Amino acid sequence: MVKSIPDAKRSDRFYTSIRLSRDLWDQAGFGPDDRLLLDWSGKTLTIERVAEGGVKPKAVGSSSVVLQSWKLGNLNLDQPKVTRADGSLRLTGERRPT
Repeated sequence: MVKSIPDAKRSDRFYTSIRLSRDLWDQAGFGPDDRLLLDWSGKTLTIERVAEGGVKPKAVGSSSVVLQSWKLGNLNLDQPKVTRADGSLRLTGERRPT
């Protein structure tokens, strides 16, 4: 699930929440201490491990992992298709109106 909500204090900013299954997270080789680059190209949301910068997971649970960013803009994806590789995930899907 990829969902953005407007910031209550700044109308030009959105908080985007990305919820992944824990199985998918583990299969991609991510760990709870990894720093991740979240990049939206206009068609694909890429999540990849980086040595510096990036974001840490907001929550790592037994069944799901939540990532959060305010740098992706207004991004809502309906049923994203996931492609994975070691150390990265790519999510593509139809953007839904907000």
